[in-house]
Amino acid sequence: MKQDDICSDRDLESGSEFEFEFVELVGEEVIGNIVRATLLAALTGTFVYVSIPNPLSPVPVTLQVLDVFFAGVFLGPLWGGISMILYLLSGAVRAPVFAGGSAGIDPLFGNTAEYPNRC
Repeated sequence: MKQDDICSDRDLESGSEFEFEFVELVGEEVIGNIVRATLLAALTGTFVYVSIPNPLSPVPVTLQVLDVFFAGVFLGPLWGGISMILYLLSGAVRAPVFAGGSAGIDPLFGNTAEYPNRC
């Protein structure tokens, strides 16, 4: 390393200009997709509180179904799936985003979680 390459306090005081080069670690498209996936995961958790009782089934009908379709159409299969994984992870860490405001791992393995397997 040369002496000229090293910046001294005198260089800073004299007002010499420095050029900074910014490195883009993650593309803007990826950042936008992460933000949209996070927002749709939060919207899915919010839609759980709008539910319609179904007399033919113990599982209520919520607006979450609409949001799942919306995430798939709006974000595509990859980022829509990531959005739903974020939703499930938020419920697993005890955020009240499952039916009836429940949270934790129990709703993921209880009776209502088995409903799609019975059809």
